[in-house]
Amino acid sequence: MGRSMSEPDTLQLFREGPEAAQDSDAVMLVGDVTAMRLCVAWRRACPVWQLPEGDPPEHPRALWSWAWANVRPPLVELSTLARVPVSTVGDLFGMLKLARLILPNGELASVAVEIIEAHVRDTKAPAAPRAKSKRSTKA
Repeated sequence: MGRSMSEPDTLQLFREGPEAAQDSDAVMLVGDVTAMRLCVAWRRACPVWQLPEGDPPEHPRALWSWAWANVRPPLVELSTLARVPVSTVGDLFGMLKLARLILPNGELASVAVEIIEAHVRDTKAPAAPRAKSKRSTKA
C-alpha cells in the first residue's frame, strides 16, 4: 500500500469519486421525512472526525469502512434532533451510511442535500394572499 491520504483527499473521493452516492442511491430518501430529518441531525451531531491511523486500503469499499472506523454515532442525540425513536436511529443510520448519503465527517452527499432542499421548498406553506386595500372613493 504505502500511500498516504489526507482528510480532504478522502472526503473529495467520497463526494465525487466512484464511491460517491449516485442519484439511484437516494431513491430511499425521497418522501422519507424521517430519513431526511436524520440526515439533517447528522450534520449537527456528528462527532469530530479524523482519519484512522495507518495506510488506507486500496479497495473502495474497504476505504469506506476504514474512513468510518472511528465514528461512533451519538444515537440518543440523533434521536432527539431528528425526533425519532432511538430504536429506529441505528437501522436508518446504517441505511444512510451504506447508501453513501451521509459522510463520516457530518457532511451529506450532494444528492441528499438536493432532495432535502426540494422537500423543504415543496412543503413550505404558500404565502397568504394579500388583502385588497380599500381606497376611499369619495370625490
